[in-house]
Amino acid sequence: MILKLSNAFEHQEEEPQLELLVTMININYGYNKELMDACKDLRDYSIYVAKIPKYMSGDIEISEENDDESNENDIANQTEHGKIKEKSKKTKYKMTIEEAVDRAIDECIAEGVMVDILLKFRAEVKKMSIFEYNEQLHEETLKREGSEIKEREIIQNILSRGYAPEEVADLVGVSLNEVLKVQETLILLKQFSSEEKEKSIFEYNAQLHDETLKKEGRFIELCELEEDGLLTLAQVADRMGMTPEEFMKKKREEQVLV
Repeated sequence: MILKLSNAFEHQEEEPQLELLVTMININYGYNKELMDACKDLRDYSIYVAKIPKYMSGDIEISEENDDESNENDIANQTEHGKIKEKSKKTKYKMTIEEAVDRAIDECIAEGVMVDILLKFRAEVKKMSIFEYNEQLHEETLKREGSEIKEREIIQNILSRGYAPEEVADLVGVSLNEVLKVQETLILLKQFSSEEKEKSIFEYNAQLHDETLKKEGRFIELCELEEDGLLTLAQVADRMGMTPEEFMKKKREEQVLV
């Protein structure tokens, strides 16, 4: 896949004066076999990374002892070398991120994948894997919420211009029910008393406070990763939307001790 710098330009031109082409290669497990065969470290990493979401998907089957009575045919079929095997059943289990990472690390070590790194830096790999997953989940949530907020704002703007809900649904490309929900919210807002408005403002500020606490928790987590050498100063600053200087200043001001 070829990525073009010009695709990000505000004003698109057929022949931009500045261009940069970058080839993006899929390094997920099962892709680009020739590259993976040529680089064992990359192949091993792709195997490790692929295991984690698989274990979190709920598709993993775990054998459990079955206490149901077995008939004579079952016993005969389970008999081997004079011993009776215990009848078992398999159930699907959805792991947490922590369980999935531990399982992936254990299996990779048993399979000879990234053995030296996982044995020596198991704790660091686990911490980094969990952080990367949480950060990706956080970014996806923000994108989804941002998209939903933008969609509601568009619907509100069109409704305020006097368009019928059916017309708005066609213009925006959403269901009529979605438009009616936004319309109902607008009607309720107009009927709000001053006391209700103050309550809404209070709830909004409380939500903003919760989001600030979450952001501060993420800042401390990034400080720990930087102190452990898992991320550079430039990387942690970028993930907080800061310059390295701003990150260090905030760190000093808050006296974050890791």
